[in-house]
Amino acid sequence: PEVGASYYNMANVCYSKGAYDAALRLFRKALHIRVAALGAEHPTVGTSYSNMANVHNAMGGYDAALDMLQRALRITVAAVGDGRPNVGKLYNNMANAYHSKCEYDAALDMH
Repeated sequence: PEVGASYYNMANVCYSKGAYDAALRLFRKALHIRVAALGAEHPTVGTSYSNMANVHNAMGGYDAALDMLQRALRITVAAVGDGRPNVGKLYNNMANAYHSKCEYDAALDMH
């Protein structure tokens, strides 16, 4: 898990610098390690999907971002329930992705 955390931290740095391809590559490595160490349904895995969605969104890959956000939402709701602030943030991020795609009704459904 420590190696996964290192990849995760490096991915965040790349994301902050705008090096999105490198960030995705590192987030994927961290994700694979986290799934192997913690299981596919662990909340930390959901966070990994959410962060990968942020990168896809920044790159204009809204469909890929929505896919990652849906995975994150499913894992997070199963782990902590629907009423937590981080769940609301996932819905908000999904709404933003739909808005960016000019799918305004879908965006409204997320709020």
